[in-house]
Amino acid sequence: MNLLSLSPAEAEIMELLWEGGEKTNRELLFYLNTDGRDWKRQTLNTLLTRLIAKNLVKKKRSQIYG
Repeated sequence: MNLLSLSPAEAEIMELLWEGGEKTNRELLFYLNTDGRDWKRQTLNTLLTRLIAKNLVKKKRSQIYG
């Protein structure tokens, strides 16, 4: 059995998607920045690309992930 490993940032994104289902980039950035951090759009896009490559996230429509 091959378990996928997630970085803490990837896990945080996955938790947001598991909790509330599909979200846009803008919604993800809003939730990720609520605790005073400053996530950048490019950072989020890079992490989403990695999660898509791991078959954990699907891009449903333009800028909508689930």
